[in-house]
Amino acid sequence: MWANASSDDATLCRRVTDNVTRLHHIALGARDVEEVARFYQQVFDLPELVRHYDDGDQLRSIWLDLGGPILMVERTDASSDPVVAVGAGPFLLAISISPEQRPRLEARLAAHGAAIEDRTPYTSYARDPEGNRIAISHYPEPIRTPTSEEEEPADEVERTAEISKFDGEKYTLELFEDGTSVQTIERYAEGGVEPSVHDSFESTY
Repeated sequence: MWANASSDDATLCRRVTDNVTRLHHIALGARDVEEVARFYQQVFDLPELVRHYDDGDQLRSIWLDLGGPILMVERTDASSDPVVAVGAGPFLLAISISPEQRPRLEARLAAHGAAIEDRTPYTSYARDPEGNRIAISHYPEPIRTPTSEEEEPADEVERTAEISKFDGEKYTLELFEDGTSVQTIERYAEGGVEPSVHDSFESTY
């Protein structure tokens, strides 16, 4: 297959691994290679690896990095009917994302003319500029639902105290939260010495 490939091409395509089931590349036919490649670059931030030109110096393909495997956008004059649901042979290109990335990528797809046409709890479906069905999926990781404490964090309560009475033997400690009296405590003064508010307050909380 690579008899006529350049050394750069061979380097890009060489994926040495003991796992023979690893995906090497996906070849995607496109009537407008530039437009389709730009879509995947701008929506999914896929780096461009290399461009190929035919003998007439016309763009033939653009290869993008899919995080290991390569997405090869290859020129074709053929057309195909859009696949709905499950089609014969390859019918979906699904990109792995995190649950947190989903809203941002859905918005980005819509901004590039790829409205979300279907959603499941884990996956959102759309189409690239030439009608190929694509998806963003965080399966099997669910969308995390914030706890009530995370949604509405409790406000910090300002706690203060005052000594309101001291008779040489006992004293009254009044506790306040955000300026409102919430508790009154009677205590014996150690050694008949009037305590400090700070020490009394710290021993209470």
